[in-house]
Amino acid sequence: MTEAEAKDLIAIERKRQVDGEGYDPAHDDAHRDGEILAAADCYVANVRMTCGYRADGVPVGWPWEPGYWKPKDAVRDYVRAGALMVAERERLERAGRSADHIEHKLASVVSSLTEIR
Repeated sequence: MTEAEAKDLIAIERKRQVDGEGYDPAHDDAHRDGEILAAADCYVANVRMTCGYRADGVPVGWPWEPGYWKPKDAVRDYVRAGALMVAERERLERAGRSADHIEHKLASVVSSLTEIR
């Protein structure tokens, strides 16, 4: 997969989150304390097999109810993580805060996607 294709998949997933799930800017703005980024990090850690899991089967650090944890395969999990990172970046930008730390994480996700055959 090319970098452009990876970025397109992330953009499509973000649009699905907004249009299909209702996770629009107002919804995202209600999240604080890095919850959205923590969820993204859990999807990345799941793919990379670097996280521990709670007794209910969700990763340690998962910020929401267990029913919201929906891992799939490596591509879908990286795409979902990237879309969540975009949501958090946009939330921080709307709040007038720096989102520089997210760019590195997002670039890593895009790079990981390009390595999947």
